[in-house]
Amino acid sequence: MKSAERCRVSRPDLFPLDGQRRCDGLAAVGCVAGGFEPLRKRGDFDPVSTRSALTGLDYFAGKVQS
Repeated sequence: MKSAERCRVSRPDLFPLDGQRRCDGLAAVGCVAGGFEPLRKRGDFDPVSTRSALTGLDYFAGKVQS
């Protein structure tokens, strides 16, 4: 999916970036929010679970802090 296609976020007014940087940022926010949604639904706020969700989204494990 192209970043322009992923740039559909319900609150774009929260991110005052312009152009491609804005679209890339909104896409990243949407991706992370989507990754956390299953955890939120089951009330799982354990740091290990959040780390696992982020690394499952291809974020480098060494950079993820929870």
